[in-house]
Amino acid sequence: GPMLAHPSLVTVTWPADPLASFVQTFDAWLATSQYLADGLAEYGISNAQHAGSFVFADAAPASIDATEIGQKLADEAAAGRLLPPTADRLYVVYTPPGTTVLRLGFKSCEAFAGTHLSKAATGAGSPIVFALIPRCHNEFYSDQDNLTISASHEVTESITDPIFETPAWFTEDPTSTGAEIADACIGNALVGDVPYRVNQLYSNAAAKAGLRPCLPSAPGPMCGVWTATPKLKLARGATAAISL
Repeated sequence: GPMLAHPSLVTVTWPADPLASFVQTFDAWLATSQYLADGLAEYGISNAQHAGSFVFADAAPASIDATEIGQKLADEAAAGRLLPPTADRLYVVYTPPGTTVLRLGFKSCEAFAGTHLSKAATGAGSPIVFALIPRCHNEFYSDQDNLTISASHEVTESITDPIFETPAWFTEDPTSTGAEIADACIGNALVGDVPYRVNQLYSNAAAKAGLRPCLPSAPGPMCGVWTATPKLKLARGATAAISL
């Protein structure tokens, strides 16, 4: 399937978003980071850039469907206010506090912490490819960390699988923990020269070499342990030992 071979990121926010400057800075870092370059090189991706930022003029709604956001991007581009779609353009849309994103009837932060999709082009133009990053809160990470984990996840999947109907890098294994390169490595990293918390990315090359396939990570072989007995029943309050 198609890919964004030379990604061009545009950060999109709404007025009065308290973290607008933060996400713009993050996207600018992400586009040219070693994290992105190393994580996507084996999939044929290179020379990413941050093309700029855009702020919608209207106030953010309390609720908006993902398809409506796609239409808003198309309208703004058609009016000449937003950089137009190209074969490598990716719009990274951050919704502000108080806005719920709906996709297929599911609510952001309840059913998903981020998503990506595309809107088909009218005529011979390029489709609108966009990642959606809602503002989610939890007890594990700060709002900033939640944003960078989710954005790194959705941006990398948007780049490698921009058109859902014709994916380029998508597992063939129905038992996999995830379908795309970030889904397969649900976790986060803050190692080496990575100054933000980001989603680890699956590496075919590392897996074939017997190394840890979710990168970035500390170097070393892939290893795991399993229970010798697959099932163990205990009475309430009882203890037991099991071999691994």
